[in-house]
Amino acid sequence: MNAVPNDHIGLMQSAPPRRDRLLGNELAAPRPLYFVYLPLVLVLSFTGVVAWVVGSEVATVIGSFVGSLVGLYLLWDWLIKGGGTRFSTLIPMGLLIGYCLGSFNTWATTTRNGISLGEFTGNDDAVLARGVAAVLISCAISIFFGEIIERGEEPIAFEHDCREGICGSCGFMINGVAHGPEKATTVCQLTMRHFKDGQELVVEPWRAAAFPQIKDLVVDRRAFDRIISAGGYVSVSTGNAPDGNTHLIGKDTADRAMDAAACIGCGACVAACPNASAALFTGAKIAHLGILPQGKPEQDRRALGMVAQLNTELFGSCTNIGECTGACPKEIPLEVISAMNRDYLRASWKKRDDDVRTVRPMTEWSTGSKLKIDPNATS
Repeated sequence: MNAVPNDHIGLMQSAPPRRDRLLGNELAAPRPLYFVYLPLVLVLSFTGVVAWVVGSEVATVIGSFVGSLVGLYLLWDWLIKGGGTRFSTLIPMGLLIGYCLGSFNTWATTTRNGISLGEFTGNDDAVLARGVAAVLISCAISIFFGEIIERGEEPIAFEHDCREGICGSCGFMINGVAHGPEKATTVCQLTMRHFKDGQELVVEPWRAAAFPQIKDLVVDRRAFDRIISAGGYVSVSTGNAPDGNTHLIGKDTADRAMDAAACIGCGACVAACPNASAALFTGAKIAHLGILPQGKPEQDRRALGMVAQLNTELFGSCTNIGECTGACPKEIPLEVISAMNRDYLRASWKKRDDDVRTVRPMTEWSTGSKLKIDPNATS
């Protein structure tokens, strides 16, 4: 995969100081060459894939034999040649010697009276072959990424948290499409099977002036937080949780509120919009509260405050193109924008003499930056 270089894009964060290695700098010096164990990675990967696909006793024997040789070589390199003490090689060495050498020894020394090793152990031959294949591929991945970490280099940085498509942390462009080619799917829910074999993927961060780039695929989405803080809540103290039947709400009303509340704030709508507008996000946060009776008392104040903050940020204007709802992983409908405009127009007339305070966008990225309130800002 190719990541767009982060030079001259957005606001940058200074590189963090290099951290010490887990086992100490004197025990694991940096590799003088890049990917010393690259042949081992290729051998393990190829053998593992073949063993997984074939799924026979022969594949089990060949895979365990190859894994045993690689594990013994790592042991020899560590004990005899004095190689560095690294978890990226010690863990694969233990797995390969323990699992693969043990499997090969069992096959070679056990009297089975002409039956296969799988039948002898009461399992399918494919199960044993894929168990060996999983060990080989896992060890190849460990060695591969261990070489990168030991060299002091870091993989591409990207945000992630829940890995279930509900937190909104993950998100970037894949081949020019927000969250990738699958509809109603976040990046963390994508797997490589969603792409063709050998396909080249170009990954980019969200492209919007309101989302300054921090590093690689990580962008600063605190503009959304400032919009929420301007009114996206119910400020009335409700005490303990009330009974669910206290407020009778129709099914259609509850469904519309739930559809709007499904927004996870990932920013895909902004990245997909040609104007970089956040109208869909703001409309969803206004609508899901304004539709329900609990949010009615503050409906006008909410619409004025959140739209005023939206206009203060560096987002563009909405021109009803519809790219936002097409890219939204939760398929938020466009009607929430209409609801936002309706609430804002009504509030602008009813509370036209009220002043609305907004928060200035950040001028630079800093983990210690404080919000700056503009006392003179009005809607």
